[in-house]
Amino acid sequence: MWKCKECGSKYFEIRITDGLAYGTFTRDREVILIGKPQGFEVTEVYCEECLQHGYSIANIADWIEEE
Repeated sequence: MWKCKECGSKYFEIRITDGLAYGTFTRDREVILIGKPQGFEVTEVYCEECLQHGYSIANIADWIEEE
């Protein structure tokens, strides 16, 4: 299970900071963007609530993985 880096909430969707792309991420860390043909690696995720409070995933850093 993946969780938000800031607040720790479990989260299964990711929002790309251009505001246009939503997708889901899998356990192999591939993000499949809705409406886009390719997946790409993402190493940090924040939940929607934290993004609304000004946190950004523009600078991708690291995952927090819950065993």
